[in-house]
Amino acid sequence: TLWASPANPGAAELACELARAFPGLTVSTVADVGSSASARPSTALRGLARRSRRAADVTHMLLYLNQNTWLEEDGERLAEQV
Repeated sequence: TLWASPANPGAAELACELARAFPGLTVSTVADVGSSASARPSTALRGLARRSRRAADVTHMLLYLNQNTWLEEDGERLAEQV
């Protein structure tokens, strides 16, 4: 299972594309891998059938880098997660 942190702008959309390209890939949208609380899925992930929201299933983290990656509170939270 691939984890796309809600604190990483653009990661959920890329994870959705990857899941479409690689059958069997699941995407986790939990707020934090160490938490059982789930974040609301992004618009891109809402229609994705192969989706997991359980933190225990996560094996990889997707880090999507762009000009907004490390900005503001989300950037700080993402830095802690990485």
